[in-house]
Amino acid sequence: MRHSMRYREYLHSSAWQIRRACKLEQAKHCCQICGDRERLSVHHLTYERLGCELSEDLLVVCNGCHWVVDEIRKDAGKGKALLERLLLPVKEKPKMNHAERRKEMKKRSRNRKRRKERGSKRE
Repeated sequence: MRHSMRYREYLHSSAWQIRRACKLEQAKHCCQICGDRERLSVHHLTYERLGCELSEDLLVVCNGCHWVVDEIRKDAGKGKALLERLLLPVKEKPKMNHAERRKEMKKRSRNRKRRKERGSKRE
């Protein structure tokens, strides 16, 4: 995703650093998907309120899960239920490592492309 200069500047601002630190603290410095504590980032689920984000606009994710969240966003409405399932408290989720998660998302992506291809052939 390409970001505007405003977005990049915002990420270097003290306002974002404070908001980011608060979100990390709220998530207890754990990935909100898999519970990992390494290489965390605070991901925007929406850019509608950039600079005035609500807590629910942000998600703490590790590098592996960041890719998964981006793939879900590409699948707009259909991905919402999967994202909600991924955000269950870590102890309630079946354990799935990053490789398994990535494999599942690639499979979903292939299926999505096949559905689109079938739809265009019918028209």
